Amino acid sequence: MEWIVALVVFAVVSVLVIGVPLYLAMRSWSGRSDRKAAEARRRAASAHSSSPTSGRTRKVLQP
Repeated sequence: MEWIVALVVFAVVSVLVIGVPLYLAMRSWSGRSDRKAAEARRRAASAHSSSPTSGRTRKVLQP
């Protein structure tokens, strides 16, 4: 009977020690990639909107 309790305790401790940090790391990694993708979309949108055809003109100085 004691070995069953020891086995259950070992399984619970293993899940807590290995599973929880692994879950948190995967969640953090997923969030980071989502943030990177959003930043890339933001940069692409701002680069597209600041193209020379966006209505701004540049004054060229003559020597």
